[in-house]
Amino acid sequence: MELRYQYSLPDYRALTHAMMDQGRFSRWWRRWALYLAIVLMVAGVLLVAVSNIRGWHIQFIAIVLAGVGGAIIAIQYVVVPLQIRHYYRKQSLAGALVEIDATEADVRTNDRGVESRIDWSAFVRADDAPGYHFLWLNRMQGIVVPDRVFASQAQRQEFRELVERQMPDRVKWQRRSTSRSIADRVPE
Repeated sequence: MELRYQYSLPDYRALTHAMMDQGRFSRWWRRWALYLAIVLMVAGVLLVAVSNIRGWHIQFIAIVLAGVGGAIIAIQYVVVPLQIRHYYRKQSLAGALVEIDATEADVRTNDRGVESRIDWSAFVRADDAPGYHFLWLNRMQGIVVPDRVFASQAQRQEFRELVERQMPDRVKWQRRSTSRSIADRVPE
C-alpha cells in the first residue's frame, strides 16, 4: 500500500503530542495542570483579599501563588506550542514529501531523499489518535500516517488490518470516535 503526503505543522504537532502522551506522568500533567494553575491563582486572589488584615507577607505569598499559576498556564499553552513550531521550522520539515510503502514484508519510507526499509519486527508499538496513525520504533521515534493520505475509508481500514496482522500484540488502537484531530488540541 503506497501512501504519499506533504508533511505539515499539524502532522509534526500530532507526533510530538503522541510522543509526550506515552508517559503516565505527562498525560496526568497535561490534564491537571490547568486545574492546579486555577487553584493557585484563586488562592492568590483570596490571600490578597485578606491581606489588609495580615500584612505584606501575605501579599507576597499571594503574588507568588498567582505567578506560579500563571506560569503553568503560560508554559502549557504558550511556550510548548511555540517550541513545537520552532523545532518544526528548524528541521525544515514544511512541505516535505513523505512516501510510505507498507507491505506484508516491511515498511519503506522516503522522506526528503532519505530512504529506509523497516521490518515489522522493529516496531515496538502502533497506535492512533483522531486523524492519525503512529508506528513507533521506540518512545521517541515514529512514523506518522495522517488519515488524509487514505483515498477512502476502505483503504484506511486495509492499512489498519495490515498493521494488526503484522503486529498483533503491539497494536493499541483507540476505540473512541471523534472528528477532532490531536493536532488541533493545542492552539497555534
